Amino acid sequence: MDVLEDGKYLNIALQECLDERHFLSFLIRGVVENAVFLDHVIDSYSKTPIRKMKPVIRNIMRMAVFEILFAGSVPDHAAVNEAVKLAKKRGFTGLSGFVNGVLRNIARNKEEILKQEYEPHIRYSMPKHIYDMWSEEYGKERADEICRAFLEPSDVTLRVNTLRVSPEELAERLGAEKDERLSYALRLKTADGLTSLPGFKEGLFYIQDITSMMVCEKAGIKKDMKILDMCSAPGGKSINAALLMEGKGKVTSRDVSEKKVDLIKENVERLGLNNIKTEVKDALKLYEEDMESYDIVIADLPCSGLGIIGKKPDIKYRVTKEDIESLQKLQRDMLKNAVRYVKKGGRLVYSTCTVTSMENRENTGWIEHEYPMMKKTYEEQFLPEAGSNDGFFISVFERQK
Repeated sequence: MDVLEDGKYLNIALQECLDERHFLSFLIRGVVENAVFLDHVIDSYSKTPIRKMKPVIRNIMRMAVFEILFAGSVPDHAAVNEAVKLAKKRGFTGLSGFVNGVLRNIARNKEEILKQEYEPHIRYSMPKHIYDMWSEEYGKERADEICRAFLEPSDVTLRVNTLRVSPEELAERLGAEKDERLSYALRLKTADGLTSLPGFKEGLFYIQDITSMMVCEKAGIKKDMKILDMCSAPGGKSINAALLMEGKGKVTSRDVSEKKVDLIKENVERLGLNNIKTEVKDALKLYEEDMESYDIVIADLPCSGLGIIGKKPDIKYRVTKEDIESLQKLQRDMLKNAVRYVKKGGRLVYSTCTVTSMENRENTGWIEHEYPMMKKTYEEQFLPEAGSNDGFFISVFERQK
């Protein structure tokens, strides 16, 4: 109800109601992740369309159908009975017969439901406007691959604090594997209880996707540089930059609110980094004192987040085409300032955790057109890969002398 009806973020809703209760976490995440498919199945067996159901009934039905189709440990009759009891408990005794009848019909036809062929956006439980956008941009086959990747379990990657421990030592301690793409990255198969892992409180690692680590890798960071991270919270790229400079140089890590900057400070302090300075500043405002001051400006800007649906499945229900258009304008307003902060001979790194051309390649084309002194030296759209990485976009520009 919190996520699908009231728009609360899934991770916040889970934190508020769960304490490592694994089945509830599996159930809630599963319903959110598969809501498009679940709604289609319910509509196929109910005379009342799901959009016309009472919100409580709608979500009770979603939970029960998810259990029937995907939770093998729950007997069908138990899923149905608990749904009926829950409907009564929530004050809908008059609809308990409806709930019972529809769910029993779905349970009887479970095998047929799971064998059927569905439209791709239904099969992958992706809102149709997002699937159609990706089909147009990348082709149907690649759109299918993107959607499949989001439904597969993904490894967790850790950025090793190489000032305190070697990757080899930490890998042995955690039972993790080294990631071949970056010498300081490790992979774990589970995301459960990461903050209670050995070494977390001691600041031996930071949780960060491999594509996010690549931002600093592609920036060409060297010791003693002066770096600005404009929209830093919770601080991952600032941390990576500081570690790549081996604790030397200076990283100015900013975000728009005290709350966000407190997140950066918490992570910086946990990892014991002394070359990061935090500031509350708005990326939409131009600060004259920063003009042409930085060797590298990292502009990892607010975006639609469609590259990280695998980690945050509720994102796909929030984003509209109008949202993407307004985000593009916001990104360009921020990039106008970012360009001005780069020294002659310095570099601008523009990145997002999304996979839309409007927010990515259209914006880099705009930079090239509006600022001829910015020469693009690198650009890559990372698409999500099952078990491997998020969807991400990175581009690098060098300011000509």
